[in-house]
Amino acid sequence: MIRYPHTLYFSENATDSTQSLKGNWVPTLAPFSVSGDCREEPNGSGRTIILEDGKAYQFSSVIYLSSLPENIKSGVTIRVVDQNGNVRLEGKVARVSKDRKNCRIWV
Repeated sequence: MIRYPHTLYFSENATDSTQSLKGNWVPTLAPFSVSGDCREEPNGSGRTIILEDGKAYQFSSVIYLSSLPENIKSGVTIRVVDQNGNVRLEGKVARVSKDRKNCRIWV
């Protein structure tokens, strides 16, 4: 069994934005970059975490990594891809935690 069978990609919001056909301003995303191996586990039981601002947040998935890249922080858009190239998850990072044996990202 592979401990980290998925691949994590990240994309930071670019500084400029574009205007949609409806006139709304939409932030431009930078291309996705490979961050490393990970394991994504969906939140099937509806658990919540407490964010930095003290609010409860029901996350959709938690991602486990062996080490936390410096460029992964709250608000960054991430994508998790399985071994077959299928996108398992895409969303914004809600919280990160660097623990003793692994690191976690909540989306």
